[in-house]
Amino acid sequence: YRALGDAISEIRQIVNDLFDLFGKDESADLAGRKWTVPLCVMLHGLTPEARAAWIARITRVDAREVGDFLYASGAMGRVVALIEAARARLHRIARALPCGGPELAALLGFIDGLVSPIYSPPALDDVEEPVRRAL
Repeated sequence: YRALGDAISEIRQIVNDLFDLFGKDESADLAGRKWTVPLCVMLHGLTPEARAAWIARITRVDAREVGDFLYASGAMGRVVALIEAARARLHRIARALPCGGPELAALLGFIDGLVSPIYSPPALDDVEEPVRRAL
């Protein structure tokens, strides 16, 4: 059950981080210099010089600029791959639990609902190979 809780928490944190960037007029995380998952993924993919430049100006940029760069740099794809990897783990864990029928369907629906504020989750058969390639 710990693995179940860990993966749920991972998804909720990343979704919360993305909502802060894309779902608000101003990002409290950027203003507070919080190292969110999307920001860390974005910075990790940069050269040391580009990373230093972004870090130096992070409190002066708006969320839209960071969001645009997340997409342009490919970091957003890596962030979604992290979410989808956690969702796939959750599905595997849930299917191994001693339940079935409507209980399992409800749990799987809850799991997929974790990402629904930001995108419609694809069927897992369509996800696992692209996730492996993105990570």
